[in-house]
Amino acid sequence: MLKQNPPGRQHWPKCFSSILAGGGIAGGNLYGKPKPGKGEYPTGNRVRPEELAATVYHALDIPINDPKDASGISGSLTTGEPLLDLFG
Repeated sequence: MLKQNPPGRQHWPKCFSSILAGGGIAGGNLYGKPKPGKGEYPTGNRVRPEELAATVYHALDIPINDPKDASGISGSLTTGEPLLDLFG
């Protein structure tokens, strides 16, 4: 069993990478900017997980603020907004 204190990701927890393709995402782009050197902290165009999720939902044409889901429950899928700059 892995025991850490504090729990969670210990390797550069403030910065991660992701690859998006298809769904209208413009190719050949780099979004965001890591700190020079180690790259462990973002310095420009910071993206929260909620924004990444909203961007994927947008690419799939899934409304994030749909008033009701298929079972009739109201709510949002994410609190983030899609990164529309990524679409061509």
